[in-house]
Amino acid sequence: MNQLAIPTHVSNDKLPPQSIETEINILGACMLLGCDHVAVMNAIRPQDFYRGVHQEIFAAIKALYDRREPIDPLTVHEFLVKAGSSVSLNELNGIVNQTPHVSSAVRHAAIVHQYAVSREVLRVAEQIRADVYSERFSSDEAVARLQLEATRLSSSGTGAKFATTRDMLDAFYSRQAARSAGKALKVYTGLRELDDIIGGFEAGQLIVIGARTSNGKSALCSQIMDHVGTDQGLHVLMFSLEVTWEALMDRILPSRARVSRTNLERQRLTADENRRLLDADQEIGAHNNFFTDTTLIRTPESVVAAVRGHNAQHPGRIGAVIVDYVQLMVPDEGSIQRASKQRHEYIADITRRLKLLAEEIKVPVIIAAQVNRDSEKSGDGRPKLHHLRESGSLEMDANIVILIHRPEVADPEDMPGIAELNVAKNRDGETGTVQVRWKKWCTRFVPMEEPDDFDPYRSSPF
Repeated sequence: MNQLAIPTHVSNDKLPPQSIETEINILGACMLLGCDHVAVMNAIRPQDFYRGVHQEIFAAIKALYDRREPIDPLTVHEFLVKAGSSVSLNELNGIVNQTPHVSSAVRHAAIVHQYAVSREVLRVAEQIRADVYSERFSSDEAVARLQLEATRLSSSGTGAKFATTRDMLDAFYSRQAARSAGKALKVYTGLRELDDIIGGFEAGQLIVIGARTSNGKSALCSQIMDHVGTDQGLHVLMFSLEVTWEALMDRILPSRARVSRTNLERQRLTADENRRLLDADQEIGAHNNFFTDTTLIRTPESVVAAVRGHNAQHPGRIGAVIVDYVQLMVPDEGSIQRASKQRHEYIADITRRLKLLAEEIKVPVIIAAQVNRDSEKSGDGRPKLHHLRESGSLEMDANIVILIHRPEVADPEDMPGIAELNVAKNRDGETGTVQVRWKKWCTRFVPMEEPDDFDPYRSSPF
């Protein structure tokens, strides 16, 4: 028999939460009722018992139950003897004789399980307290671990929880009703033709925006941030590892206002440009929905901790989480573990963690990713899914992959001012490529029908 953990005291003064009498009643009821007590078997685990000997006895009972063999003091004793246990038949008979309320076993099982959770809370708290005192972890890592343990403990049931066919149908019609009423939580890029293909980003999705350097992946991320936060009125959490939080607004504000960044920096704006800039400022500021990390968070657990904290303060308000870009993140493991892993392995760990975050918080998580140089050597120069750096995990975990291609980056005479947005993967919908206009002077993608009637790089004398 596998050795089971025997609980210890968590302080010098008090015993952890437990009830020996309740445990005895459960064990006695199981040996009296045998396999008839299915509810008890599904409500409790051996490690939920406080006394080590009770853990042994219930593990034997559970093993016999799983084999559909008779359960009584004799069969339990025989099993324990074969497993090398020293529990005697007299002890088992004594437990049965001390069982006055067989009908209360299910209720008693719930009590024992709750005591077990309480003991685990104390154990985790003591461990985290010790780790904080020893300075083994940074404060961010300690908070992330505390949140992770809290999530684990809050769902520490005894097994899988199934949704029935009726539950699934009810959920389906609830989603349909929300869509009909315009209440379905989807967020969009703001580029109509692209949104028509994708159908919107949904809760729980991981979206990858891939491109070579200087092709516009950060610009598209900030443009999505602007659309979701300003036009859809939802909170957007941005973790930008390339630019500071101050520089992010240097991109978003002139992009929304269709104002030349060069003229803005040189303070050469026209009266019309100043008006558009003021309008954009009022539109963005009226919502106050941008939340940008100011500490250059780089580990997935720090991102998870920050998102969980914001969601706890503003439940249901997050429209999207954006990370720009994933290859600049570092894993949570210590330097020794990190050194022992290949780069693609820890990128896989990071993307998997972000995917779990999307499912946990029920928001789309959008990550920018570099495309490797091999895309430039392909026949047409267009990036493909396999060109994503560390593409195995990025391609596998993503629900949607958008690849950006601007031919003029390699050849200024090739389709100048035009970009291709290729929906290369869409797990729940269509794929395809749309052409959009790239307004370099305000770093913005716009529909092809929007005229590019002002280009300061050609018209400005500076």
